Amino acid sequence: MLWKLLFHRASKKTRILHRAQVVNAVIDIFYDAEHRIDICGNSKFPPLIFSFEPIKKAILAAKNNGIRQRYIVEITKENIQYCKELIKLVKDLRHSDQIENNFGLNEIEYLGSVSLQQERLQATYCNIKEVVEQQHYIFDSLWNKSIYADEKIREIEEGIESEFYEVITDNEKAKDVYIDLAKSIKKLYYSLQIAKPYLGQIN
Repeated sequence: MLWKLLFHRASKKTRILHRAQVVNAVIDIFYDAEHRIDICGNSKFPPLIFSFEPIKKAILAAKNNGIRQRYIVEITKENIQYCKELIKLVKDLRHSDQIENNFGLNEIEYLGSVSLQQERLQATYCNIKEVVEQQHYIFDSLWNKSIYADEKIREIEEGIESEFYEVITDNEKAKDVYIDLAKSIKKLYYSLQIAKPYLGQIN
């Protein structure tokens, strides 16, 4: 494992993969990981994961090795059963409807624009440090805005409409929101004070 990681770090590259190369690269994302694996997929991604037995085995191998796996997928009525199966394999599964491309990464490799459809197996591979770090940032941003899979599954099964909300993790942004809210309350208070004498005249 060590020599393979050193080889990847020494040979920086970006290339387009096709057919069997794609499946092998997805599997390598799991087996090359040291501590973390991040996977992001659209609504078609969960069924495709289970259509490739070697990928399912790689997920289980990473789990048994204690590697943290985080998944963000678009959970729908059509793929809900596959998502339930995925929850059995991994703990950290969340939902987002803002996913445009399928991608996965570990500490040293990024696999983007992944298509696992049999007629069009294709992906972009990159192990350039700056690119991988940027994709980790993108994944973390999506993760912070996503909701727990159990919550989305319950909404679908019970016919509950999703509420829109944003989790604010940036301290400066949170402070700005708090200040704006305080200003709005203050304006409302002064407006009521000015209007108070007139309100008393209304019968």
